[in-house]
Amino acid sequence: MYGASILFVVLVLGPVLLLFRIPPGGFFRAVREPFLIAFSTASSEAALPLALENMEQFGVPKHIVGFVIPPATASTWTAARCISRWLPSSWRRPPA
Repeated sequence: MYGASILFVVLVLGPVLLLFRIPPGGFFRAVREPFLIAFSTASSEAALPLALENMEQFGVPKHIVGFVIPPATASTWTAARCISRWLPSSWRRPPA
């Protein structure tokens, strides 16, 4: 998973930043805290308010932030739920 994440950043995110002339340092500073919250809590929903705020401060128009980030968060959660149904039952967490 970590290798795939690194490849994504280098092969996809890097060229996109260059293509649209987005300053990499500023971008990574803007996404650092929401990323750490999402990674440490294992929930992108916990980082959503801060991600929205940081992207607006970074200069992304509010109508674009509101259109892109919440659906991406919901689709990630939905994909995780769908994938978990296909896992063998021995891999799933027991119900609480």
